[in-house]
Amino acid sequence: MRCPRGGPLFWPRARHGCIRHGEPARQRTHLNQMLAGAIDDANQDFRQNSVPAMTRDDMRRRTKAYANRIVRLCEALPDRWVARTLGSQLLWCGTSVGVNYRAVCRAKSRADFINKLRIVEEECDESLFWMELLVENNLINPGRLDSLMKEGSELVAIVVASAKTSRARAPIPNPKSQIPNRK
Repeated sequence: MRCPRGGPLFWPRARHGCIRHGEPARQRTHLNQMLAGAIDDANQDFRQNSVPAMTRDDMRRRTKAYANRIVRLCEALPDRWVARTLGSQLLWCGTSVGVNYRAVCRAKSRADFINKLRIVEEECDESLFWMELLVENNLINPGRLDSLMKEGSELVAIVVASAKTSRARAPIPNPKSQIPNRK
């Protein structure tokens, strides 16, 4: 779906309209603004290479697919106690990437949003560590993990960029607060 003025349609609300060009069907909440900006900036490289930008739902699907691939990998490990131990650690952190990203989408504040993104980053990085251990201990063929490890690295990069973008944005003022923000 494309914006009538060109470019991807980032947050479709109705049959037409693009928030970027001031044509929303309804107002976005503060958290939707925060998430939209973070994902937009994380996809800057994709836009430069004329690949469609990733939406929040795309990222949800991608983290869920990553978790499913981790499950299949753990099922394929040899039946040895070392492989089972490393596999169970990998299963915990690899599947929590998708679960914690879903929590990111339901963050209640900017600080909560950034904190939950950092949890996703830690879990994804931990899953990469367990996969490296599996390869180094000859429990699985390195060729079978190349694409999965690449996907994990890409997810870490996207999440880090989203957290940096969100942290760099100006704070969202609370319209109900009577206390002015310090400058």
